[in-house]
This record gives sequence, C-alpha cells and structure tokens, in this order.
Amino acid sequence: MTTELGPNASAVTYWVSEPDGWHVVTTVDTVIGQNGDAEKHAVVRFSSVLLPGQSQLISVPFAIGERQPVLRIRRLGDRIEVAQVGGSA
Repeated sequence: MTTELGPNASAVTYWVSEPDGWHVVTTVDTVIGQNGDAEKHAVVRFSSVLLPGQSQLISVPFAIGERQPVLRIRRLGDRIEVAQVGGSA
C-alpha cells in the first residue's frame, strides 16, 4: 500500500501474518530538491510486529507553518489499517 505524506514524501507499507503477530514494514521516501538537477532522496525503513490493539506512528519532517504528515499503522483484530492522520502544525 502506498500513502502520500505530502508533496515530497511517500510511504510504502506491507505486512505478513506470522505466528508471533503481524510483521509490518514501512519504507518512507522523502525527496529534497524535487524535479531539479540536485534531487536527493532520504529513504528510511521501519519494521515492527503488531499484536491486537497495537499501533505505530511514523512522521516525516515538515516546513514551518505546514501540518506534519503522520502515518498511523494499527492492528484491528485480524487486519491492519494504514491511514494518514493529522499531526501538529
């Protein structure tokens, strides 16, 4: 699943059910200097095992005056929900 976290960041999340819980992996790509000769990418990977009722929040840097992009990944019973939620301004 791909989630846009703003004009310069996106996250790809996938998950697999294992005996010890749902293994969730999220890779976030933040682009600096987009569409220019000096375009650079900052890529980070988050991995966790979620049990029922657990959640994980992932946020990315943001410019002053903008709203911080926050990705919430949570386990609801036997499924995983991925949603962008409001962060601080």
